[in-house]
Amino acid sequence: MSDPTGFDAAPAHYAGGREVIDIIRDRLGDAGFIAFCEGNEIKYRMRAGLKGDAFEDLRKARWYREMADCTLGLGPDPRSGRPGFTSYRRGELGDSDKAQLEKLGKVKP
Repeated sequence: MSDPTGFDAAPAHYAGGREVIDIIRDRLGDAGFIAFCEGNEIKYRMRAGLKGDAFEDLRKARWYREMADCTLGLGPDPRSGRPGFTSYRRGELGDSDKAQLEKLGKVKP
């Protein structure tokens, strides 16, 4: 399976840390994360072709649908085709995660 976002690997700006999507899942819990993914799926379907490339919007919509389905146990993580992919595990925030959240004012240094 290839990643529908078009990334063959995790984007370089995530090197050494967890992907933001995994931190969002940690913060929202599974039910909140599913709602987040479904909201993004709706957003990308509704705007397809209105703000740029319709195909790109539909790929993103599919990616968020697959993330929601994965969380529900209905399919694989859409990132699973990436080399070096590590399955999602809920866990403690790492130092790089904390630094990102500190910038947003979400945790204290």
